Amino acid sequence: MPTQKLWVRGLRREDEARVTERVRAIPGVFFVVLNCGAECAEVDFEDDRVSLEEIRAAVRECGYEAEIAG
Repeated sequence: MPTQKLWVRGLRREDEARVTERVRAIPGVFFVVLNCGAECAEVDFEDDRVSLEEIRAAVRECGYEAEIAG
């Protein structure tokens, strides 16, 4: 189960719960924590059930881009 850090630029506090719920609803995602101040997310997921691109697409559906943090 990998943990991936993503940059979520411009993330607003009022959208934090909505983005969290959307990502958490993906089968195979175990845990997600968003930090508005740092504009980042940490996601624990089962990589044989869900891809990183699916997680990024869920964030995009909420109006934000998610970039892999290096």
